[in-house]
Amino acid sequence: MTSTLHRTQSVILQREGYTLHILPVLEDNYAYIIEWDGRAAVVDLPDGEPVLKYLKQQGLSLELVLNTHAHFDHVAGNLEVKEATGCTIVGPATDSIPGLDRPVREGDVVMAGPLRFTVLETPGHTRHDIVYYAESGHVLFSGDTLFAGGCGRLFECTEDTMWDSLVKLRDLPDETEVFPGHEYAADNLAFAHQYLPDHRELTARLDVVCALRSDQFPVVPTSIGIEKAANIFFLADDPEIQAALNLSGCEPAVAFGEIRKRKDRF
Repeated sequence: MTSTLHRTQSVILQREGYTLHILPVLEDNYAYIIEWDGRAAVVDLPDGEPVLKYLKQQGLSLELVLNTHAHFDHVAGNLEVKEATGCTIVGPATDSIPGLDRPVREGDVVMAGPLRFTVLETPGHTRHDIVYYAESGHVLFSGDTLFAGGCGRLFECTEDTMWDSLVKLRDLPDETEVFPGHEYAADNLAFAHQYLPDHRELTARLDVVCALRSDQFPVVPTSIGIEKAANIFFLADDPEIQAALNLSGCEPAVAFGEIRKRKDRF
């Protein structure tokens, strides 16, 4: 099963002190544009052209690009956009981020208008993944660490490392809005549902997601509370979930790793 966003329109969310533009890019990526007082910051840049076009249409002056990790489908537009706007590029402390001006690490603070983001290191998908968390605004840009109903593949780290990162995010307040890097919700939840057909929260969430996707509407934001109830990767330490997956008694990281392997084959 594959979710695509070819006909999805951008979505604009009004929040106190800022506006958030959800911009579908490429096949299933999101670029997020935070707007305040005619200025903007972009979270991840899969493709420069549509982002620059959208900024121009909205009359926005770009100040910052916030990268979550160095994979091409999150940074490919960095140099084009930096050349066009003179923006500052922020990202994890690795030389793989094109045009990086400000490397950040765990606990560093990044201001984007009224939003005060704290950087959280969440290795697992890659060794250098980070997320941006604004406690006062209850906002998390989770990149490819946490998706609606899922999590990123393990390319450079062990299952233990990724599990620790997921637990770090799971411990955030339930009301935290989560804006992931990709639209994978329907596929993630369909995978989980085959093992948990009677799981009430998961089934209800899948119904909501399928309805949204049938209209080509983004399934973002999700929330930490929703993910705690219906994300099988968040539930790898739940005895009932482990039993349904024939993983009873496994250490949480081991159970998580097995679930991730099964999802890779789905």
